[in-house]
Amino acid sequence: MIKKIGIDIHGVITDSPEFWKSCAQIYLDRGSEVHIITGAEFKKVKDILKDFPYTHFFSISEYHKDRGIEVTYNEKGDPHMDDEIWNKTKAIYCKENNIDIHIDDSDIYGKYFTGRTQYIKL
Repeated sequence: MIKKIGIDIHGVITDSPEFWKSCAQIYLDRGSEVHIITGAEFKKVKDILKDFPYTHFFSISEYHKDRGIEVTYNEKGDPHMDDEIWNKTKAIYCKENNIDIHIDDSDIYGKYFTGRTQYIKL
């Protein structure tokens, strides 16, 4: 049984919001945790998530800012940092939190997932 699922926002939730909302609710109804795992800061995605059912929110950029890693922003306000650090962070979070499955739209993160978490690229 899946107890913890991770779902990316951009390219996953944003591409099929009603589908992922329904899926997340099914997992919650079965007692599972739904982790939103994204690069974006909460203030940039709070409107996307306002009616979305989840138990945990994780932001790559907020995580590293809290740890003193330099985060810069482009003209749109999107966060950036060293690619290697950025790209492995979702896998680190999933490992530390025993996530069973993480669903994402990017190939780049998949190579960092080892062990327990199944990485599913849409």
